Amino acid sequence: MKIERFEDLEIWKEAREICKFVYGVTSRDLFNKDFKFRDQIRASSGSIMDNIAEGFERGGNKEFAQFFYISKGSCGETRSQAYRAFDCKYISETELQQFIKITITESAKIANLIKYLKDTDLKGAKFHLVIQGSKLFKMVQSSRMFKVVQFGSRLFNVQNGSKWFKVQSQD
Repeated sequence: MKIERFEDLEIWKEAREICKFVYGVTSRDLFNKDFKFRDQIRASSGSIMDNIAEGFERGGNKEFAQFFYISKGSCGETRSQAYRAFDCKYISETELQQFIKITITESAKIANLIKYLKDTDLKGAKFHLVIQGSKLFKMVQSSRMFKVVQFGSRLFNVQNGSKWFKVQSQD
């Protein structure tokens, strides 16, 4: 399956399910009345999926990995808050175990993706450039065109609007 949008990522879909689970649990009477705690666990669970999406949209693996670290931290925060919810008798033992299982599983998957991003030679969508003649490069995934000025035999300055990037030729 080709991944073109963050919505295509299984890890984002699973994070969305965590968020829905949290909203369901926190909508019940006692939990729903503890506004600050309810909002805090909703925010941390939402942060899991939101940071996966934001990292994906950045287009570079370094940034993607950085947002995965934040997302992974939000998994831990949500899991910790589940223990507090259990201690406050807002959730049952069964719900606590479900929280633990889904957040640990998601955290492990995020850790695996971070490792993959760190180990791969691919640098992300915004760095996948191909020559479109002597003066233009085209970004493969976004199809945006760039003005290119040669800067030595293998190093180029690439202009996208007012931003300049240095790109090394893979020849």
